[in-house]
Amino acid sequence: MCSSLDEPAQCQGRWQLYFYVPRGTVTVGGFSTGNRGTLHDGDGNVVFNFAEMDEAGYFSVPVAEGQDGRLWRFDNATGARMLMTVPPYLARNGKELLLPREVVEADRE
Repeated sequence: MCSSLDEPAQCQGRWQLYFYVPRGTVTVGGFSTGNRGTLHDGDGNVVFNFAEMDEAGYFSVPVAEGQDGRLWRFDNATGARMLMTVPPYLARNGKELLLPREVVEADRE
């Protein structure tokens, strides 16, 4: 499902969804309408806690070395997360995630 500023995903309750961070990405940034849940890198480490946000707003998380070209996940989240610096697609797991052709081709190089 798409989750961009123009087309936010409509998730209900608490949810867990994955997204892809392409090779060369230095920051995962977006907008959150909720302040519950965490963001995990490709190794499962918590890299951002949305409870630290006072209200809805923008978030920015640096991508550590070796964490690009990997699946990241939002866990136990509420509200919407709109991705701005990575492909704005969310899925229940990696097998269900669809990516734009240009992202897949660029990561092959």
